[in-house]
Amino acid sequence: MLTLELVLALPILLLVVLAAIEFSILLMGNQAISAAAAIGAREASMPGATPQRVQVAVRRALKPWRFAGKIDPVVLDPPQPAQVPSGQPVSVTVRVRSLEVAPDLLKFVGVSLAGQQLSSTYVARKE
Repeated sequence: MLTLELVLALPILLLVVLAAIEFSILLMGNQAISAAAAIGAREASMPGATPQRVQVAVRRALKPWRFAGKIDPVVLDPPQPAQVPSGQPVSVTVRVRSLEVAPDLLKFVGVSLAGQQLSSTYVARKE
């Protein structure tokens, strides 16, 4: 009787454990790109900021992560932060494909990360 219950419950338990692992890794990756976007926005809000300096700041913030070299280009709004008047908003968006952040552990049950992205936008006021 115990064996039958184990055979019925083990696949469900395994699915829950894999889902929790995948979600945790994605959440941790999302926190990393959110922090990188905040650092990039802080750099963009400084006087004399350039898109290159913002890119370097974002990449430096993501350096410890395995997906650091695989992020999509950082999106600045406006594209030239140095031309923004003081007090106006500047935003930095960082995106990375979900498969670069976490393994696709649930694809065998039809829940796949393929084609999905993690994205974070941070807005700061120009100094």
